[in-house]
Amino acid sequence: MNILIIDDDKLDRMTTMRSLKESDLKVDNIDEAVTAEDGIKMAANLCYDMILLDYQIPPYNGVEVLREIRIV
Repeated sequence: MNILIIDDDKLDRMTTMRSLKESDLKVDNIDEAVTAEDGIKMAANLCYDMILLDYQIPPYNGVEVLREIRIV
């Protein structure tokens, strides 16, 4: 499973990554994006099985980021 985490908080990203690695999921790759813009670009260029998205990632909110990803 390829996963993208879009979150501006380093501690949240680290905690999420740790939880995913300790889970029973078959995780092949976890990519991180610190900004909404980077996350949108990464989602456009690579195929992810799951995207975990912070709802408040200034200057956007999660719904706006999802709309952008869906368009790309």
